[in-house]
This record gives sequence, structure tokens and C-alpha cells, in this order.
Amino acid sequence: MVNLKRISQWLTLCCLVCTLAKARPLTVMKASATTKAKIHVQFEARLEPSGDLTQARRLGGGGVMVSNHAIHRYMQDRSHKIYFGYDIAVEPLEDGSTLRVSILPLSVEPERLPLENPATWKKLAPPRYPPPQSVRSGDTLAFDLFVNPETGQKLVEYVLFGRNHRRETVPGPARDFTVLDAELRLRAPRLVVNGTLAEATASVDTAISGAFVKLYWAPKGQFTFSLVPHPELGFRKLGEVRGSTAAFESGGDSYELNCDGKIAPGYAAFNLYVLHDPDYRPPIYRDTEFFMGASGKP
Repeated sequence: MVNLKRISQWLTLCCLVCTLAKARPLTVMKASATTKAKIHVQFEARLEPSGDLTQARRLGGGGVMVSNHAIHRYMQDRSHKIYFGYDIAVEPLEDGSTLRVSILPLSVEPERLPLENPATWKKLAPPRYPPPQSVRSGDTLAFDLFVNPETGQKLVEYVLFGRNHRRETVPGPARDFTVLDAELRLRAPRLVVNGTLAEATASVDTAISGAFVKLYWAPKGQFTFSLVPHPELGFRKLGEVRGSTAAFESGGDSYELNCDGKIAPGYAAFNLYVLHDPDYRPPIYRDTEFFMGASGKP
């Protein structure tokens, strides 16, 4: 005999599970960087609630760029040719345990971002920049990057700060690690070309990490690196990552990236996939000899 009460209870439970799943925040993009003062900053943008995934599908890229005075965080909505983001400046205070954080308008010109026909894109400012404030290692700062006026759905940025030994956590259920989760990390990289150190990298003291990392060095253009093959994007297997060194060849030249710490997770040697654009030049700031950036998406 069919137990209608049990079926009713089961259906009610299923509806509740589905509702909670839709309400759970969805991580759209993660990135991290380290300032010259050895302050690690981790970024995570989440859709809250995640029921309507339209905004997540539109976001076609983003990441971080590091300069002497700030970390530049940017994201892109390719379908509407909109980009947005902010600068974040983090300074240690005299007590050694407190950090002064300032969120500022994004200062990177569109020509320096990976945008097709930058002049046709529009920049949006976050709904409201948080005021300058003091935080401690392990603190998280959250604020809205975008709010859908029709649905009220938000894209919320969570910024976690850390120095030296840091505690980091992420939301959601645990799952198995996949190759797509692998990130490259470049800390204080020194670029050696045909056995000679590129002087522009001799004093670089920042760090970046992401599924895709890129380096621009004026004499040889721009290099984008990945641990995962992406032949559809033009990546080629040109080298290897071994511990704190990445070695590869391109255009008849041999390159080494020597970093402070492991470049890839794990304790094995990994293939390095490279996309080299030797003709790339920044549309502005043409006197820039070296910069680097990272992204969670190609």
C-alpha cells in the first residue's frame, strides 16, 4: 500500500533541498596577489543568491594586476561590453599586526585589459566603495560589485587578508580536486633569457596566482602560461615546471622563471603550456618594460 504521508514528506524535503541549493552563494571567480610588503590578498566574487545564473554566464574573464602602489582587480561582462573593478591599496601599520586598506576606483586604462576593441567598452563603478579601514591578518572585507536592480541579485566580493602564516577557508561542499583547479603561482619571479637576467625583474617583489598567469617583458612581448592544455586558444607545450623554476623555449630563445617558492602544486614536474605574443605592446604606458597579471579564466 502506498504511504501518501511519506511521499508528501519526501517531496517537501526535495523542494527544501532545491531551494537551499538555489540560495547558496555561487563562486564566480577567484584570484590572489601579494604586495611588496608581503601581504597576501585573496579575492573571491560570489553570486548571492545563485538561483539566477544569467550574470555568471555573462562574466567572461577577469583577474588581478599588480603595480607598485596597488592591486588592480577587474571583471568583464562580455555580452554587454562592460568591465568593472577597483584598486586596493594595503599598507602595514606601525604595530605590525594591523593593515590599512583603501578601496579606490579602478585606475587601469581599458587598453591594458584583455578587451577586444577597448574603446567600445564601458566601465562601471561598484555601487559603493567601502571607506578606508583597518583590518588584521585573517579578516575578510565584503562589498557589492554589482547589483541587479530587477532581481536584487548581487555579485559580492570577499577580500581576505593575510601575512606570513594565514588561515584561509572557502564555502560549499567538498569535492575531488581536478586538473582544472591547478593554479600557477609566481612570487618574486626572476626572468632569465638565454642565460642572462632580465634587469627589469631583478627587484620584483610581488606575487600573483591563477589558472592563467601572464608576463609582459618589452623585448619579447607577452607570455601567458597554463598547466592545462588549451590548444583551442593557441597554447603550446613549450616547457616544464619543476619546483620553483619554469623553463621553456619560444622563438629560438630559452627562458627560465626562477621564483621564491613552488610555482605549481604537488611534488612532481609538470608540462608548461605557453601562449606567446611577441608583437604585443601595451596600447598606453609604452615605456613599461615588465608587468604581470593573473586570471581564473582564459
